[in-house]
Amino acid sequence: MADVIPIKPAPPKPGEPAWAPEMLWEWCKRIRELPAPKFILDPLIPYDGAVMVSGRPKATKKSYFVRMLALHVAAGKKFGPWEQPLKSGVLFIDKEGPSKLSELRWTVLETSTRILRKDLDNFYYTHRDPIMLDDDKWSMRVCNFVKERDIKLVIMDTFNKVHKCDENDSQEMTRVSAAMDKIRNAGASVLYIQHLRKETSRIVIPEDIDKDVRGSTVMAGHYDVHIGFRTTKTQNLLTGYVCGKHHAGEAYRFYWDIDEDNLKANVSIDKIEEAKKNTGDANVKNSGLARARAAKRKEKAA
Repeated sequence: MADVIPIKPAPPKPGEPAWAPEMLWEWCKRIRELPAPKFILDPLIPYDGAVMVSGRPKATKKSYFVRMLALHVAAGKKFGPWEQPLKSGVLFIDKEGPSKLSELRWTVLETSTRILRKDLDNFYYTHRDPIMLDDDKWSMRVCNFVKERDIKLVIMDTFNKVHKCDENDSQEMTRVSAAMDKIRNAGASVLYIQHLRKETSRIVIPEDIDKDVRGSTVMAGHYDVHIGFRTTKTQNLLTGYVCGKHHAGEAYRFYWDIDEDNLKANVSIDKIEEAKKNTGDANVKNSGLARARAAKRKEKAA
């Protein structure tokens, strides 16, 4: 077989970006040899993946969940049933909450997890900074920071505050998803919190967790993993549905015990079913989800 002579790409014209696609085998070899695991947190957060966390405000403890997850990722510790291959750098973009109460939440989590903030030299935090992903300058700043500090996970709380676009406009949301892809190309996974539509009922047992999410369907098509928290009638009990493009759906029972006055925030996480992809439907006999469904049917019959 004759040697393949590489063809040098033509230089870009003035004003055009430089662009030189790789040979397929070269790209595969480069990705295979990257010194990075397939998952940042297996299987919730793929390496350079996009993860959406959805749920109602306050009731579903999304912010506590992502903060606890972030601490475990930075510390290199197993979080609940999910394995943590390596310690990974974290950038947490916090766009919500008063500063004193936000600090209290971190203190509560440090006390409960016993992961000391001062020991985490790879955890970076920004609170209410004017970061906007649809602003090219801010997008470049975040990407450069990811590269310089070897960040592997960027968390955004919440999604609707890291851009100025109309979340129902598909063209504008495409701009935001493209900015997220730049962060992923810089070497980090992105995880962002999204709220549900206002008309969604408080007690939800979904057939498709994407249907409840606010905004354009562009973002539903953008994620690799969607973690959807939905409330039940039992106080402090949540069902977390996990669906993704690369693995079958799963569901977990979350029971939170939070007492900020006494600096306590504990969570029990149990896998309750093997669900079909992107749905809460499966054989869930003898599970809390099955009992919740039965109670809902009984109410309707009454």
